[in-house]
Amino acid sequence: MVATDSISNTIISMNIYKHLDNLIYSYFNQDYDLIGETIDVIIRDYQSTNSQEVIDELKKDINRFLAEKDIEQTFSDKYGFDVDPKLWGHTASTFLSEIANLL
Repeated sequence: MVATDSISNTIISMNIYKHLDNLIYSYFNQDYDLIGETIDVIIRDYQSTNSQEVIDELKKDINRFLAEKDIEQTFSDKYGFDVDPKLWGHTASTFLSEIANLL
């Protein structure tokens, strides 16, 4: 029972980032280069196609994610098949921080 509760809590906690999920899965996936070659260009495209309300919610998601206990492992578990911050010259924490700063 404890293992099931632990898994449920993990799944729940990993589903609270719907705007961050959208950004990562839609803009930083394996076809990111169709949008742009740099984080700055990709974020400008994201901003041009989303309302300020959605952008503000993304900022909240990023701030919540940056408060996770183990940002690097959580990011890897959740987004590791879609994006590797190291390929952008970042850790997960600095990758998310740069995105937040660009927003």
